[in-house]
Amino acid sequence: MAVPLTVVEAGALDARCRDDDGREEVVAVELVGPVGAGDRVLVHAGVALERLTPHVAAGPAPTQSSEAVL
Repeated sequence: MAVPLTVVEAGALDARCRDDDGREEVVAVELVGPVGAGDRVLVHAGVALERLTPHVAAGPAPTQSSEAVL
């Protein structure tokens, strides 16, 4: 299971990241390239797998249906 984390401090090969509950861990970032403080990354087993765009990091957008509910 991968979790989104926020980069707190970045180095060349790893970054200190924080989850939404304030827990921190050092994450390998070689697969996603350079990151900076405030970036959001998707992490599994201590490795950043993907850099999240602000749209993705915020979660899915609400959907609107063109059909009326009866």
